[in-house]
Amino acid sequence: MCLGGDQRAVIWRGQKSPTKSIAQRFGVPPDVVRTVIHNVKDREGLNGADNIIIYDNGDIEDEFDNWLGNLCDEPGVHCGP
Repeated sequence: MCLGGDQRAVIWRGQKSPTKSIAQRFGVPPDVVRTVIHNVKDREGLNGADNIIIYDNGDIEDEFDNWLGNLCDEPGVHCGP
């Protein structure tokens, strides 16, 4: 995990890629955020219409609270300054 601790706050929830806001928050280029979201959804058997939730520590979950990964742990991602 790259940010936060035991307490997490939802910073985005929905279907589409929240690339600009998430990219700014984590210091990751928007195209990388978009790729990570697509890769996570593909890896977990989700499609574009499936909702995901992104937390302030980078955790990504589906709408049923299943942990799918962490933005900062995905290949090619370096969160922060």
